[in-house]
Amino acid sequence: MTSESEDACELESFTAAANWITALVSTVGDDRWAAPGLGGWDVRGLVGHTSRAFSTLVAALDHPAGEVDLSSPEDYFRAVLSQPGVDDVVRERGFASGEALGERPAEAFAALCDSALTTVSTLSPADADAAIMTVAGGMRAGDYVRTRTFELVVHGIDIAKALGAEPDVPEAALRESLAIAAGLAMQSGKGSSVLAGLTGRGGLAEDFTVLG
Repeated sequence: MTSESEDACELESFTAAANWITALVSTVGDDRWAAPGLGGWDVRGLVGHTSRAFSTLVAALDHPAGEVDLSSPEDYFRAVLSQPGVDDVVRERGFASGEALGERPAEAFAALCDSALTTVSTLSPADADAAIMTVAGGMRAGDYVRTRTFELVVHGIDIAKALGAEPDVPEAALRESLAIAAGLAMQSGKGSSVLAGLTGRGGLAEDFTVLG
């Protein structure tokens, strides 16, 4: 069980990240949606994938779980990334979500954001500690909110880069995402490499990742 201050921090970080990325998406011009985004993703597909941070949160909060199977955001990402064929599934769902944004994708994205923020705003401290069902298993609602913040921040940076914009991530959301990334580095045995890279003691390879 967490304290009320920790619960509030989780929700505030998510809210800050949600508002930031929605403002960023609103700057995508009509001629940019088909432009390169990240790897094989175009901007629309990348934004569509990112929008799932909102829709999956709303859906999960409506599905209680009997117990907590995943005790942290790091455990959640490890469980998801270990699923067979996960890359293909993520890609397919992302592009489908991008198409589902329709003719006014930025407005549709903003509507999904509003829905998620409205849902999150009703959570009490007890709600944040309750177990909900996610695609990887049961976990504490507040911890799942943290995974959504991480998704918004990481892909918000991707979108900003694709648009040639500076990723001015809100401090609280960035700090929380960095903490999750550090936790993933520790779980994957890459903690020393990350620390060395961050302190100028050896650069990280271009394809280095703590995800998988």
